[in-house]
Amino acid sequence: STTLIALFSGAVFTVVSTPMYSSTTSLFVSTPQGDNTADLLTGSTFTQQRVKSYAGIVTTPSVLEPVISGLALEEIAKDLPDRITANVPLNTVVIEITVTDESPFRAASIANAVGESLTNVVSKLETPAGSSVSPIKLSTIEPGTVAESPDSPRPLLNIALSLLAGLVIGFGVSLLRETLDLRI
Repeated sequence: STTLIALFSGAVFTVVSTPMYSSTTSLFVSTPQGDNTADLLTGSTFTQQRVKSYAGIVTTPSVLEPVISGLALEEIAKDLPDRITANVPLNTVVIEITVTDESPFRAASIANAVGESLTNVVSKLETPAGSSVSPIKLSTIEPGTVAESPDSPRPLLNIALSLLAGLVIGFGVSLLRETLDLRI
């Protein structure tokens, strides 16, 4: 009976859950080309050290405010930072910005707008005083696309986990009942 209750609960949860879609845009961080190998190595090391900091500012107001005003996202402005994640794959200079939203089109639009806004903010931050050119360049290598299927809920996974949880709880209840039974 615990298995059936858990299966029913998992099915209800899956049906009631709002489908969420994700879109990811990827940015490549680079420095101007050097004349020799030492310049290239220095630029590469500098970029790898900075790229994690750039990923950390993705959800800051300086990056998100232009996105909110540009896409008229005032109704979700408060929740927007929670819908965005930035990831830097190990030993790369690539920033992956993933946006999760109820609308696949809005998720893609937000991901691309955040990438563009981050590019502008980093350019302003890294431009030295008295110069008009930033030594850091962010380029979009993969724009966010409209997802064809939702990332969540996952019906098969939810049902499988519900089934497993029901079996474990049922086994635990029967084991507890057997252990606490004092009859001879």
